[in-house]
Amino acid sequence: MGFPVPTFLTRTTTLDVETSHLPLDCDSHAHTLTIEALLKSLKTDTKEGLPTAYIEKRRGKWGENKIEGANGVSIWKVLMGQLVNALTFVLLGALVSKHLSWIHTHSIHNVPLH
Repeated sequence: MGFPVPTFLTRTTTLDVETSHLPLDCDSHAHTLTIEALLKSLKTDTKEGLPTAYIEKRRGKWGENKIEGANGVSIWKVLMGQLVNALTFVLLGALVSKHLSWIHTHSIHNVPLH
């Protein structure tokens, strides 16, 4: 005697993904194909690449393959992002506390600070 299997486990679902821009047929997924099958379905090879007409068609539809925005991240922005965080402030507080404690201890016992 078995347990009934919930319908959500037996139902196959398809993702609603726009695939019209791909030269692959809808039933195949690129990640499941061999390299040779993928190259054949794309009508390309590893030496020549994609056909120029196909490239131009994609550029017309999707635009250039460029990241919009600034010309990169400033090194100062990266440095400040690394320095200005909670852990850095905790460590700096511990450093100051340790040095003040050391100075206080040496001043009480009249030990020269060197």
